[in-house]
Amino acid sequence: MKITPAGDFGAVMAQPVEATTYHWKWYYSVPGFALWLVLILALVLPKANRDLRALLILAPLVLVNLAWLSVERITGMSSSSATQFGTVLQSMAVGTAVLWLVAGYFTGFRGLIRCLLAFGTVVLVAACGILSYSARLSNETALFMVFFVFLTAIFVTALAVTRAVCRRRCGPRRFMLWLALWTLVTGMPGTVGFVISGHMILSSDLSMIRLSEFLLAIFLVGPILSLGLYLLNPPFMVLGFANPFFRERLEGCLRLKPAAATAEPSTGDDIAE
Repeated sequence: MKITPAGDFGAVMAQPVEATTYHWKWYYSVPGFALWLVLILALVLPKANRDLRALLILAPLVLVNLAWLSVERITGMSSSSATQFGTVLQSMAVGTAVLWLVAGYFTGFRGLIRCLLAFGTVVLVAACGILSYSARLSNETALFMVFFVFLTAIFVTALAVTRAVCRRRCGPRRFMLWLALWTLVTGMPGTVGFVISGHMILSSDLSMIRLSEFLLAIFLVGPILSLGLYLLNPPFMVLGFANPFFRERLEGCLRLKPAAATAEPSTGDDIAE
């Protein structure tokens, strides 16, 4: 690839300028496909996903991306901001899709282990999303990674608490209402945790954090972040509640009982889960 300056520069550049040659290798673009490669592997490798119904997980991803394109056009945000926010959205969306694809393998574990496995799955996929955005190690990369850790913690914690509330009777409307509440509740401390971690990465001096930043994180950034994270869930949850292939995974991984199911007496094992 050759780069040649073009335009009328007047006396500033009276002498002819030679083109600069930049040798671009095909594998320089590989990191940009890392996120989608993980999704493909999650579709192909697990035996349980070798079913055409597993491809339905692409439908929520398409809806999320279409919604994001609409938001991007309406807000008219700059290309750099769109790239950053798009990276966050894509990473969380693909991470959620991969979680749905591998959730069947978590059903044999107890509650805390299932939460940790879900957390680790989404964070690892998010790391691939960061790699697709920037393969260089920097403070910005570290901030992205920490942000995804807290974002995933909010996501998994809200699901776990909602599961605890709805495990006896789980209708779609009831589950989504409780999930909205707990995403908001967990989003506030999660945002504060990110603010503190961000200051430690950038300056390592917590005394520089002002009270206004905490208040902003709790009452403005936290609710906005929670709303954005919650709105990522409905396309996947509709698929989970409406499609038998994914509903089995939803109920198995979260140990949920259908709304019509009769409540059973509590047992020691059930509490331990």
